Amino acid sequence: MRIILTALAILLTANRLCADEPVRAKLKIPLVQDQLQELVYKHKLDIERGGPDYLYGYITQYERSLLDSAGITYEIVYEDYRDESAWIFSLLDLGEYHSYEETIFFLDSVATANPSICKLDTLGQSIEGRLIMGIRISDNPGIEEDEAEVRIMGAHHGDERISVELPLYMIDYLSSNYGGDSTVTRLVNEREIYIIPMVNPDGVTRNSRYNARYQDLNRDYLCPEGDDCPWNANHQYSFSEPETQAVREDAVINRYILSLSMHSGATNINAVWNYDDGLHRNGEYHETPDDELIMDLSYSYADLNRTPGFYVTNGCDWYSTHGDANDFSYGYLSDIDWTIEISQIKTPPEEDIETYWNANREAMLFIIDAADIGIRGIITDSITGQPLDATVWVEEGGFPFFTDPIVGDYHRPLLPGIYHIRVESPGYVSTEIGPIEVETGPARRYDFQMVPAEMAIFEIIVSDSSDGEPLPAFVQIHSGNFDTLVVTDGSPVTITLDADIYDIDILAPGYLPAFDHSFITGYMSREYLLRNFDDELFSDDFEEDPSGWGFGGTHNQWGTADRGYQSDHSLEDSPYNYSSNSWNWARINRLFDLSSYRSAGTYYFEQHDFQPYYDFLFTEISTNGGINWAILPDTLTGFSISEWKLHYISLDDYCGPGFDSIAFRFRFFSSPEINYDGVYIDNFYFGGLDLQTGLAGTVEPPNRFGLNQNYPNPFNSTTIISLSGDPNNYPEIEIYDILGRLVKRLDVLDQSGRYIWKGLDNSGRPVSSGIYFYKVSGGQKIRSMTLLR
Repeated sequence: MRIILTALAILLTANRLCADEPVRAKLKIPLVQDQLQELVYKHKLDIERGGPDYLYGYITQYERSLLDSAGITYEIVYEDYRDESAWIFSLLDLGEYHSYEETIFFLDSVATANPSICKLDTLGQSIEGRLIMGIRISDNPGIEEDEAEVRIMGAHHGDERISVELPLYMIDYLSSNYGGDSTVTRLVNEREIYIIPMVNPDGVTRNSRYNARYQDLNRDYLCPEGDDCPWNANHQYSFSEPETQAVREDAVINRYILSLSMHSGATNINAVWNYDDGLHRNGEYHETPDDELIMDLSYSYADLNRTPGFYVTNGCDWYSTHGDANDFSYGYLSDIDWTIEISQIKTPPEEDIETYWNANREAMLFIIDAADIGIRGIITDSITGQPLDATVWVEEGGFPFFTDPIVGDYHRPLLPGIYHIRVESPGYVSTEIGPIEVETGPARRYDFQMVPAEMAIFEIIVSDSSDGEPLPAFVQIHSGNFDTLVVTDGSPVTITLDADIYDIDILAPGYLPAFDHSFITGYMSREYLLRNFDDELFSDDFEEDPSGWGFGGTHNQWGTADRGYQSDHSLEDSPYNYSSNSWNWARINRLFDLSSYRSAGTYYFEQHDFQPYYDFLFTEISTNGGINWAILPDTLTGFSISEWKLHYISLDDYCGPGFDSIAFRFRFFSSPEINYDGVYIDNFYFGGLDLQTGLAGTVEPPNRFGLNQNYPNPFNSTTIISLSGDPNNYPEIEIYDILGRLVKRLDVLDQSGRYIWKGLDNSGRPVSSGIYFYKVSGGQKIRSMTLLR
């Protein structure tokens, strides 16, 4: 690496520049010890992961006395943790380690020498006024382009000096090899690479883990579960420090796709999630919605890394933290951000820096390259052509990804597979495409021109399928930009909303729910016919003593409350605020034989007020009479809901032969310290549908067809639409444009049930590019397709 040294004189007369920082010993603490986790949480001890079976703690004398009193064993590594890196101040010129001044000089020198591919930016200032600077490396560094953006950061902790050097080495490697190395040239031309080598310049200058206010910057970010981290190690609000505020503002603007946060003190790649949420405790694997993708990339990084003993870990599985950069980046901005622990020694000897660089270089380049796998494209207004601030969802799972609103480009990493994609932007009609196939290699392009949404009028009618009588019901309407609840009293209800694609749930206690996925445009009226359950297996409005329930567990205070949903009483877990460390339950006092049912489900209304992600109400089921329990997918946590909410839990998976000893219960769990009001449950209903009666939620028409997705989609000139079902009576296919106007009627092509549309209207004229909708004539199921000329 080219070493660029500043002419600034550095005169240091002592090992420490910060005599007023509280003295903290570095302790090595065996991981499995009683009371250790409770002490860490209760006293907010500054802990970081060390190895598979031990932690490092940065502990004051008072905090050490707490560990001693609790019988926690530990080894003193350094009486003052700063001694680990103090040797660096004995060097006249800091060797190959760069001071703050040298780092700024280095960045400025590289940018000045390479103006065609490098641009220097100032993100902000530290508490003591030092600049937090980054360098953008790209073929047009001063212009936002349709390119995936990648970030590398160093020195969140100022005593981890190797974490500054690897970003500097990457800057030097990219700038000095551009035009000569084909891989470097391609990455610089096709990516926007942003490198911030020193997030904590005050800490680097002081040889301190912390910033100048003695705060751990990598515990100062926002936690995924709420406004502030529940066990914030800094004893303060998230983003309290100017350094993390600068990183946040930059991230919001640049919409990074993949990121690396460099650290030292271990040798691994640490993948999100890092925090524990109550469901996943410290020492347990905490998966993400994109876990398969994230771990695939993590193992690829580890395979390319040449550091002996380098391994992959899930953060929470290793040791949980709250408020770090990784969880914030992924949880709020969908930027997959890893912690890279470079070396076991925080600041290894300067002669080893290049060894660690060589061990990580190919892996770091791999992450830069991997920002362009899956799908990509530009999302614009179909009329003006202007870029849009839009959200890209993958139906098969994972977090949404966002466009860069300046260019409108999106980059969504995906593993090879078949996917369905939905694109949303406020004020525009959502677009859906799929199935699309993602293959290995560079991302496949899908551009979207989104149509401004007009207003739609939607009339909703809910009726009993057996007699057609009006039915009071709850209709929940969802899209990415719209979420509302409509309560019907049996009369038709009309709602005004943007023309768009919506998911619609129709719920009525005592009836099987109905679910709809439709494009709502113009004036539309839709009747939903609900099928009632054959048998009421259990119900309780809690207006009498809850004799049908049994209660137990620790701090058990279950009983009836003087409030209810349209009634005087409900079931509650406690008369006042619930207790800490509770583990109690409310169980129906009978077993259910569901072996003769093909469908079953429970309805109930609830309100709750819990500490988010630390206190929970689980719904649980047992198939062996209450010996073993499984959690159903309706767990409650978080703050109070202002209104009663209706829940439906399908128990279809527990119906049929063999399911003759079914037990049901609610189980409440609370963590220590913080208590809230708890939960209220009312109008509980449990119903079943017999095997012989069928599952129809609506009246079956004489001929039932399954409408399949067209292929290919998107298409350029010709696409195929197919049906499944009885081929003897072929219906017509109707195609509509985005404004709800009929464009084309298709007759069947052949006896396989296929239809071909060549992008022509009923007059034989080509239609323009855009989104179109098709359905069976007289049917309700609607699918969308995209024509790209």
